[in-house]
Amino acid sequence: MNESGKKFTIDDISKMNERFKPRRHRLNSPEWSNNSTQWNALRKSPDGRTSLKFPFGNTYCNSFVEYWETLPDKENMGFLGFSDDKKYKEHKFTYLRNFDEVELNNWLETIGNAVAICDYLHLTYALNYIKVDGDPSEHLTEIAELRKKAKIYEANQEPSEATFQAADELTSYCNKFIRNSKIFNKIDSIIAPPSSTPGKKYYLAERIARELAKIFNWENLQCAIISTNRDGLKNLTYAEKLPALIKSIFVTKPNVIQNKSILVLDDLYQSGTTMNYIGKLMLDN
Repeated sequence: MNESGKKFTIDDISKMNERFKPRRHRLNSPEWSNNSTQWNALRKSPDGRTSLKFPFGNTYCNSFVEYWETLPDKENMGFLGFSDDKKYKEHKFTYLRNFDEVELNNWLETIGNAVAICDYLHLTYALNYIKVDGDPSEHLTEIAELRKKAKIYEANQEPSEATFQAADELTSYCNKFIRNSKIFNKIDSIIAPPSSTPGKKYYLAERIARELAKIFNWENLQCAIISTNRDGLKNLTYAEKLPALIKSIFVTKPNVIQNKSILVLDDLYQSGTTMNYIGKLMLDN
């Protein structure tokens, strides 16, 4: 859903980079692009009240609401929703009272280690940037190194033991984030974007989704979506990606995904075109 509560459109997806600024943030990292310091989410106002402030609303505010709903004493916190910051409208804040500061800081530490992304999905996170602190001049993060080891690129290539081990480590990181973030409690199903090479013996995103379905007792919805053979998206321009997806990915069993709360999982988030298009297919069906 978009910010007005309506289903988002293909045109919305094509204009995400124009619509959402900033697109991503990692609370626990300095932002290399403007040399800012680590984000301070919990703040004391001059009148002594405590505020919770995020660099943008989508994902962060939704995450807090999902977390807040798990708390046994939530009604005592005085949470009434988020407001726009007067100086920076993209910043969102709320006032809190009677909260467990240690518990809240632990939660902020958990989501702050991941990269929150602003798009049309309810919650979107990446485990980390590809490069350290999102700086293109830096080396690969541990997560990116694991992904590199866990991927195979040729349709007839056989995965090695090292491939499976790296995939299992990525699954473990996903498992830990899902459990500790406390924001995915309503999820009952999972799906990965289908491989661009149908019949491929090993596909990282599908493997991780399958393993997480077992761990959390979610329904694996992979049978509900197919892809025709298409060239990978990595060599396409941003404008070319969405038309390529529309022509090649289809829901074949809409009855399977009805009334589900679905986690869409992929091994890489770049423009967000694939993730948001899959999300739109789920909502439309």
